[in-house]
Amino acid sequence: MSHSSILHAVREITVADRLLGAQKRVLEQAIAGSSLDALLKLIAQAAADHTRGRAVIFLVSTGGDKLRFAASAGLPASYKHEFDGFSIDPKTPSCAYSGERVVIEDVAKNPFWAPFLGLAREHDIRASWATPIRTFGGRVLGTLAVYHRVAKMPEPDDLEGIDLLAHTASLLIAREQVDRERLEALAEGQRSALMAREMSHRIMNNFQILLGLLKMQSRSSGDEPMQTVVEGLSNRLQAMAVTHRALVELHAHTDGNVSASDYLHALVDALASGISDRQRCVMKVEVDPQLKIRADILASVGLIVTELVTNATKHAFTDMEACVIEVALHRSEEGHSLSISDNGHGMPQGTARSSGTGLGMTIVRSLTEQIGGALRVENLAPGTRFVVTFK
Repeated sequence: MSHSSILHAVREITVADRLLGAQKRVLEQAIAGSSLDALLKLIAQAAADHTRGRAVIFLVSTGGDKLRFAASAGLPASYKHEFDGFSIDPKTPSCAYSGERVVIEDVAKNPFWAPFLGLAREHDIRASWATPIRTFGGRVLGTLAVYHRVAKMPEPDDLEGIDLLAHTASLLIAREQVDRERLEALAEGQRSALMAREMSHRIMNNFQILLGLLKMQSRSSGDEPMQTVVEGLSNRLQAMAVTHRALVELHAHTDGNVSASDYLHALVDALASGISDRQRCVMKVEVDPQLKIRADILASVGLIVTELVTNATKHAFTDMEACVIEVALHRSEEGHSLSISDNGHGMPQGTARSSGTGLGMTIVRSLTEQIGGALRVENLAPGTRFVVTFK
């Protein structure tokens, strides 16, 4: 391999790592509840870093006829005041009108930029690459523009990175708009049933947005350990979505206390349907049909069951041979006793039973603490039983 080829390969790895790091920061901030303005600022900075230029994000106005400034990187405050409210029409250099990318190597030679050359010189803009931010259905939500101080055309990896960041922005903008619309609908309705249903839709939408971001993160990374981590997080988000959906459907017909039997049967059925060899893995559920538990407590119970059942199907068996997993929930002297047992290989001798340091056991212990419970792990012959007692 030539010296230039090696340098090119190193640059590609560095660029990919930088984009991956930027996406990770955006994802972490989205999960933490950061505002859309803050998230778009991160994306603009990532676009500027990726292309070695400056970047700005505009959003389409409510009326659909103007672009409103949202975030920028490397541009002065005066830029916002001069370009905010940019008209969307066929006579301007905006890509929002056509919905297609507009790459201008030299704005001084482009007729669309003629009315704005004074501003271009003031802000030292020579090259302009504008990419639409679109929904999956093609509706334009805004634009991501990159500026350079010299006449310049983008390289393929420049455009690939810009497209990735524009897509990330579209997911976040769409989430914000859906949230706002649902909150407005909630303001008009006073019934608690309507509120519960609308908030459920909002939560499920957030699950889908985060799953989309995680899958995009996984595809953009060539790092196998990172892909494994992202896959694990995606699986857990999907599990949370399953438990939430099952609980909301039951809670809609109750006074706040949900049938534990109905919920756990529905949840385990959903988990079983995701196993590739379901016929060879028998799942049993044993719950008092009369037992009702508060919805928020049952949500944590469902996540504990999901984590431990999923973990058993992945790690307790070889080729799912004679797989039997049992989930039981009973009243006990301590209050309630939840057990998840399997007939698999069991845990290695000398293992600290309930003090595992993996993400799965960390989640289970955290959920157990949330419901004021205690966790113990028993070695069976064969298999393992996890028991959570709570009041």
